[in-house]
Amino acid sequence: MTTVTEDEWRAEWYPYESGATKDEIGPAQGYIMRDEELGDPDDSEDADARVTLEQGRAENPGFFVTATLYGWLFHTVYFPNQAEGNAGYETIKAELTALADLIPYEEDGAKRIQEKAQQLTEAVAAFEARYPVAS
Repeated sequence: MTTVTEDEWRAEWYPYESGATKDEIGPAQGYIMRDEELGDPDDSEDADARVTLEQGRAENPGFFVTATLYGWLFHTVYFPNQAEGNAGYETIKAELTALADLIPYEEDGAKRIQEKAQQLTEAVAAFEARYPVAS
């Protein structure tokens, strides 16, 4: 078990905009059902990722999960039904958590920044290849 000291901080998932986006129109032009952001819930400016589940509208039925890794990825995936949409949301949320761990930061040092940027670029490409783009 990993212990987090007082000086360490661990990102967590929390409702985006305190849940105010539910039932609003989302990035895929559907109605937002679930919408979460990964970061510090006390500082929304310090977020790394967002995941949104939408129910499509009559002209574009189905369910859509939009994965955002700020500055690195914006990708929407189509699912034909709600059960698959919910499962996809949870899977993509877990993958975004892993991708966020690869984000390079200034305190990593120049060499580590290059390594992490390369790893993240490859991981983002692999993510996009696993999930077909919603049409």
